[in-house]
Amino acid sequence: MPDKVALIVAVEKYTDSGIPQVDYAENDAIGFSSAMTLHGYTNQQILLNAQATKTRMESYMRRTIGRLRFDDEFVFYYAGHGFSNNGHNFITCHDTDTSDLDKTSLKLQKLFGLIDASPCKRVAMFLDCCESGITTLARKRGIYGDDV
Repeated sequence: MPDKVALIVAVEKYTDSGIPQVDYAENDAIGFSSAMTLHGYTNQQILLNAQATKTRMESYMRRTIGRLRFDDEFVFYYAGHGFSNNGHNFITCHDTDTSDLDKTSLKLQKLFGLIDASPCKRVAMFLDCCESGITTLARKRGIYGDDV
């Protein structure tokens, strides 16, 4: 029997005081989890705030996606800040550091690569993030910025 697996991540508060809080990210993730339970997703990994460090997020992604089988269903949900830099898109982690954003955040390409390598083809991703707040940090700009 196929599994219905969900990995739910929300980062509302960051250890780096230079990154603004994302209001309601945790509540949104909890609500999303409840909705997924109603749809049969009883196998859920949930990382909220301090649990959502870069190391832990990468580990949970690698282990969770690595166990998926062909007929399983997988849902990934993320609420927090996101940004793009040098043609790559990132999601932030609880321990993202403004002095080293790219290396302390998760490149979405890495997540897509894990999913692509998985035999599971029933995948849905919900990314509740934008560059709002991150693009105001020094030396960073959004892909839609007019400063070239």
